[in-house]
Amino acid sequence: MKPISCADLVWVATALLSRDDPKRAGFSHDEIRKRVYEIEPEHGFSDSAIRTHISSHCVADKKPDPGKHRKLHWNADGTYRLYQLGDTYHPDR
Repeated sequence: MKPISCADLVWVATALLSRDDPKRAGFSHDEIRKRVYEIEPEHGFSDSAIRTHISSHCVADKKPDPGKHRKLHWNADGTYRLYQLGDTYHPDR
């Protein structure tokens, strides 16, 4: 089996949360993190890596550091949702 990247795992976790509760505008950092561990408990990434991907590496609105993923969008209420075409993003992404 081909291993999944940390960024893709965060995206899948957020997508599953969105599928399970489509009326929600976003999900907390901890909800996404918890779903990552439910999907793949033995994913092999440090908890710090998961947290950083959720809060920074995958977030289209933030300056890339170092990746240029556009997987999540940060909502003003502090939650995250899947990035959608037409959302704002940092110009370096």
